[in-house]
Amino acid sequence: SALAFVTRIDVGGRYAAATEHTAHRFTGLGGFADGFGATFDRPRSIQVVHPFDGPGTTIIADASLDATDPSWSPDGSLLTFTGKSGPDSDLNARNSVFACAADGSGRQLVASGDLVMGCPRFGPDGRSVFVAGEVLDSEGLPDAAASFGVWRAPSDGRAAVERITDEEPY
Repeated sequence: SALAFVTRIDVGGRYAAATEHTAHRFTGLGGFADGFGATFDRPRSIQVVHPFDGPGTTIIADASLDATDPSWSPDGSLLTFTGKSGPDSDLNARNSVFACAADGSGRQLVASGDLVMGCPRFGPDGRSVFVAGEVLDSEGLPDAAASFGVWRAPSDGRAAVERITDEEPY
């Protein structure tokens, strides 16, 4: 059995020698998402550990994707997760859903679009991935009046993601 987890990665050279008054330059939207400070300015990575097979981890998604929300397929052979990629990905909320083998190989795009997606989960048969998603505006930012819905995409990424819950009537 394996455990998938998310960890923040220190990107070398990002910070000068830390002092009480060290300034940080934030170029993305996530720097103060927790309301306290520079907690979310480091990208995330997904790693897998096999706790009963000895020490060591396998990096499934490196810091370039700022990946999160790992979830296993019903048979444990695939992992799905959300990640950001593309130009200006740190300046908007758009993200994508990916799937790969348990060792990180064979990574493929499952779902993308003008959505912010989270909590990807395989369906019971492993052929579909379901996500909570919210439609974004033309700049890739959430609409304050919009609500999340449930969306479905085939786990092989061969078709577009489709909303399966009703849209908000407002």
